[in-house]
Amino acid sequence: MAGGVMQPKYEECRFTKMGKEYREPAECKRTNGGREYLGLKNVTRTGKKCQPWLSQTPNEHSTIWYLPAFPDPGMDSHHNYCRNPDLNKLGPWCYNGEGTDPEWEYCDIQL
Repeated sequence: MAGGVMQPKYEECRFTKMGKEYREPAECKRTNGGREYLGLKNVTRTGKKCQPWLSQTPNEHSTIWYLPAFPDPGMDSHHNYCRNPDLNKLGPWCYNGEGTDPEWEYCDIQL
């Protein structure tokens, strides 16, 4: 609580629909970089399916070294959600699971 007002958890998004406020898990980002994003989006801005982070196909990468930086409490071989683990990019992204051109793309996640 800050100043007597309950603050939302970072993994929740607030939105209003038909005059009523709702909260949903993390299908938005709270910062421009989106490092805290925990949502379930797993397609790029152009609609390509994301490659699982623990997979090396079709794109080989060294992001596995960044696993401690992921906001997720645990990861498995199916985890292919958009994330920004290295902070070198401008928001959540993923490796292209459909090919190597392009190797990676940003995901369309609202602020």
